Amino acid sequence: MKTILASAFFLLIGLTTYSQTDAMHEALSSSPDMSVKSQNVKLMKEQQPAFVAELIGEKKDVEDAWEDYVRDRFDIKFDKKKGVSSALGVTIPMVAPGFVTLYTSYEQEDTRTRLNTWVDLGGRFVDDRATEAGGMKTLLQEFVVDYYAELYEDVLDGQNKKLSSLTKEKEHMEKDGEKLEKEEERRTKNIADAKKESEEANEQITELKSKIESLANDVVKYEADIVQLKKDQENKKEEIEKHQVVVDAQRTRLEALRVQANKMIKQK
Repeated sequence: MKTILASAFFLLIGLTTYSQTDAMHEALSSSPDMSVKSQNVKLMKEQQPAFVAELIGEKKDVEDAWEDYVRDRFDIKFDKKKGVSSALGVTIPMVAPGFVTLYTSYEQEDTRTRLNTWVDLGGRFVDDRATEAGGMKTLLQEFVVDYYAELYEDVLDGQNKKLSSLTKEKEHMEKDGEKLEKEEERRTKNIADAKKESEEANEQITELKSKIESLANDVVKYEADIVQLKKDQENKKEEIEKHQVVVDAQRTRLEALRVQANKMIKQK
């Protein structure tokens, strides 16, 4: 019995912790800004034309995602120095036909990370008016779509795993409740048997009364435990229903993102 009550206690603590606001998930609950902007950003102490995307996520995660993306697509590897990553003499056919130098920096504020990219054609940085601007914007746009697709997949997978875990915990609590009810029935039957024995054997009345009192106290304890467990089951049910709403919302947003991404790629 102590083990059962302890398990229910720690389960409730876990649910309280889990229900606290997660800033990252809250940011993802609204449609993210998937646009790519062209603006001047300081690079090596001078303002230079850059292409900027603001992404939901930790700086390290955005950095890893971007570097993996350009490495896989164009075999580009960055050197990092003083907060700026650079890739010298690389080829990006969709941006320019020859060799270019690609610079990248990252700025995090709260739950968002700003990705700044510069394209140096050899003394001239690509700005929004250059012919190469369309290719660079397309490249960043495709990265943003890919980044959010993977991010929402990870979030949805985590929510599904949590939902599965909560469901299993609820099933365990229901089984514990069934065991308690059976135990109550068994002890109630013992009381009835004890009363019958007292009627048949007056000489054992004193001993049987003591036994009946002890069993009655046990029944009261088990009844109290059952009431508490039923309350815990109701709380668990409400938690699962709320969590199901989160999972459904994430699944809907992922589908909307996929539709939006397909439209945007087709428009390109």
